[in-house]
Amino acid sequence: MNIIPSVGPNSSLSSSWSQYSANAIAAVAGGSGNTGDPSIGPSAYTVAAGLNPDDLILSSFPSWEGIADPGGQFGGEYGAQLLFGLAIFGNGNYFRLSNLYNTMSSSDPGNTLAGNSGGFSVYGPNLVGIDCGQDGVCGTGDDIVYRNGEDASIPVSELFYVGVGAAFDATAEPGATNQDRLDNVAAFIFSNSPFSVSNTYTLYDDTGSQIITGAATLSEAPEPSTASLLMITSAVAGLHVLIRTSQQRPTMAISRG
Repeated sequence: MNIIPSVGPNSSLSSSWSQYSANAIAAVAGGSGNTGDPSIGPSAYTVAAGLNPDDLILSSFPSWEGIADPGGQFGGEYGAQLLFGLAIFGNGNYFRLSNLYNTMSSSDPGNTLAGNSGGFSVYGPNLVGIDCGQDGVCGTGDDIVYRNGEDASIPVSELFYVGVGAAFDATAEPGATNQDRLDNVAAFIFSNSPFSVSNTYTLYDDTGSQIITGAATLSEAPEPSTASLLMITSAVAGLHVLIRTSQQRPTMAISRG
């Protein structure tokens, strides 16, 4: 299992989400690395090397990485989220998406981004399963690909996921302007520096016994100008979007893609 953190657009509102998702799936499946330049387009995929607080703020009004009404290539965006991309390789063994679970937490005293999910029900464009076929080798002509609403209980050989995403929602924050609302969330994150987000995935078999588990933590440095630290403690990943509101504690929401 491999965890590959990245930063992507709002999965619910962004018109660039589908292209970002396609880039992310291709990257986690093939280890293809970065696709495009994130400074000039929101659909670009890059591996995150550290946590920037502005990458944890979503909204229902136009914004991008802490800037309200950004215009240009980012004019149709509604914030950014940290995504924990996932690749699982069965290495000849089969497993079920419906037996995959995750737990997320954050380092602030209130553990604002805490959440659990699992028991996925279907495959889709953001979560792809592959049966390597009779020859047991993926990438050959007899592969069966599940990405169009197939039941998650279907056994697969490999699985690739855009990932559980983490973010705060600035929509209901106090403030006279949208920029004030974004700044309020950023202030909460900085008030709890060094801020970090952790995600753990666990895959079970049909009897409930654990097959494999792994965790990833992405951290930001106490000073914005200081280099951020990425710490991956195992190879697994997923996708949640969590959100916080109010200067004391911003609000949480969860996106599973």
